Amino acid sequence: KQARVRAGYFVYFVFWLNVLWTLGFLQFKNDWVSLVNGLTALSLCISLPVRLHALYSYDVTPFRVKNGDIVLGFGTSLSWLVCYTVWNAMLVVDFAPGLTLQDILFWVMMFFFYYH
Repeated sequence: KQARVRAGYFVYFVFWLNVLWTLGFLQFKNDWVSLVNGLTALSLCISLPVRLHALYSYDVTPFRVKNGDIVLGFGTSLSWLVCYTVWNAMLVVDFAPGLTLQDILFWVMMFFFYYH
């Protein structure tokens, strides 16, 4: 069980790094999309560790193991996930609109594993 918890925190760390690295990668143009993307990335980077720390402080586990091997994470709120999805779609649509498929599949897989 402890290994699954560490794996869960690792997933949140990767989530956080996925947002953080884009701050150095973003091409900040003088337009509102770049500004919103940058500010949203900062908000996501700050809010995730704050929420995980709050859950830890109140002894609330951010993970649940389903069927013995599927780890479900509850460390991110629904609003954080929606914000992350919109931010990620806005970020990748400049490179290739087809990359937004990852955001759609992200939600499909979450619903599948949660309700299956």
